[in-house]
Amino acid sequence: MIRNRLILTIVKAWIGRRVLAQTGPSLPKPPFIISANHTSYFDHFVLIRWMLLQGLPWPRFISKNELFETPVSRWFNRIGGGIPLEREGIDTEGFSTAFEVLQKGGILVVYPEGTRSRDGYMRAPRRGVASLAAKAQVPVVPVGLLGVNDVLPVGQKWPKHKRTIVLVNGEALEPPTPNRDGEREFVMKLSLEIARLSGQLPTFLRMITNDATVDWPNLEGKIAFAHENNERGFHFAPEEAVNHFYSSLRLLKGYKSPYALVERGRAHGQLAMRSNGIFQKLYHALCSRMALGRSVRLIPHYPLAWHAWAVLMGELPRFLGGSQQKALVGHRVSVALDPSWRRGILYLARSYYRSSQNALARNWVRRLLQTDARCEGDERRYYEAIELLGQINSIDEATMEEVALAQNGGDV
Repeated sequence: MIRNRLILTIVKAWIGRRVLAQTGPSLPKPPFIISANHTSYFDHFVLIRWMLLQGLPWPRFISKNELFETPVSRWFNRIGGGIPLEREGIDTEGFSTAFEVLQKGGILVVYPEGTRSRDGYMRAPRRGVASLAAKAQVPVVPVGLLGVNDVLPVGQKWPKHKRTIVLVNGEALEPPTPNRDGEREFVMKLSLEIARLSGQLPTFLRMITNDATVDWPNLEGKIAFAHENNERGFHFAPEEAVNHFYSSLRLLKGYKSPYALVERGRAHGQLAMRSNGIFQKLYHALCSRMALGRSVRLIPHYPLAWHAWAVLMGELPRFLGGSQQKALVGHRVSVALDPSWRRGILYLARSYYRSSQNALARNWVRRLLQTDARCEGDERRYYEAIELLGQINSIDEATMEEVALAQNGGDV
């Protein structure tokens, strides 16, 4: 208990300021397995903090054997709850230790990829987590960690400041049947769910499923009117659009609901982009940042809150807190919460395009083209996605021409 209190105090100060929000259904009672995407050693600390803040026991981690070779690393990993496991072949001792943790009612963290991803995106899973779940007959909780590799990338020795982390967990999956086919099917299902929760496209399948159940709220009263006003404002000329956004602010005056914060933040954000005066721009930008920043903490399950926050982060200058890294994380969260929402997918693709990650931008555009229209404006977004795909492909063709020119000494 002393260790837990000490570490909790440390992680609140060291990690808590980097974790913007966490969302997902309630966790089962231990024992159970946590399975997450793995992009950084910082993943361990984020998951420890998550467990301890919920009053759950200290989790144990499956760690590669190489981390226990030097005295300092061995001490650090054992204190942190690491269980050494030989990745090549079958390590019966490590497997038995992990199984014993679950038998005693503990929590075990297993990364299905078996190692950190160097580029931040998922690789093909291993079957170990399924074998443990099948043998111990315990549920597995899929977790998506977003933005952790920006804090402590592979090869970095100290965490970076001013980075944003979000944790999204899904419903616990029942353990598989204890045979090779059942375990293989389970680990693929688990990995696809982790890919969805982390807003990623797994390289081993190139696509994620549309099976997520999305709980969008039913907005009522003046909040619903303000939402409609904001939506209308996007389709009018600047002068008339400004009237719609001011109307939304008047409707929401005095409302303290988190959903009112979202609409207020959206209205202020749009006014900041459309105002001519520097002081007006600054005022609306700060009001928008405050409202949307609070909304994603209060209602982290709401895709529109993340979308609006991400758009603002992408537009704000750095001295006001704007960041393309935060924008990308926010758009990934909105897609993780609703993987079939065309607006969220389009903005995620644009965010990757802005970050010069053209392959990922292209994959998400293709995903949008395969989703069904369900909202007003989705038909228009279909053609905007085609236009974006053309821009991406033209850049790639120009890059290939430059490479060919360099290889041929200037003669193509």
